[in-house]
Amino acid sequence: MRPIEELTELLNRDKFAAYNNIRFISMEDGVATVAADLNDNHLNGLGIPQGGMIFTLADFVLAVLANAEADAKTVTLDASINFIKASRGKTLTARGRYVSRGRTICIANVEVTDDLGVLCAVATFTGFTKQ
Repeated sequence: MRPIEELTELLNRDKFAAYNNIRFISMEDGVATVAADLNDNHLNGLGIPQGGMIFTLADFVLAVLANAEADAKTVTLDASINFIKASRGKTLTARGRYVSRGRTICIANVEVTDDLGVLCAVATFTGFTKQ
């Protein structure tokens, strides 16, 4: 496992996450948590968070899980997301964990909720780790 200070520093260098206001919250007991405070740039024409924002937040959970392992170079190989209910909140939080972790292939499940307690989306990510 990578030390938490090193993981935090690495994740804070992710320019795309920063641009989307996504921040690392924690990595505890195999559960990665990230969040984003929403602003007008995250909303679609209906005034709700754009699906791509929700997907990006969920995908960042895989980045946390993968980068928590020292020297792992993992990229998303495949992803599936189901949008459950539109958020009316101000903050989205994504939590996820590995359900399978092999030598080169990993699978993670992620849930995205808002600060009102609404389950907004569930996703499954398959990652590929280059050895």
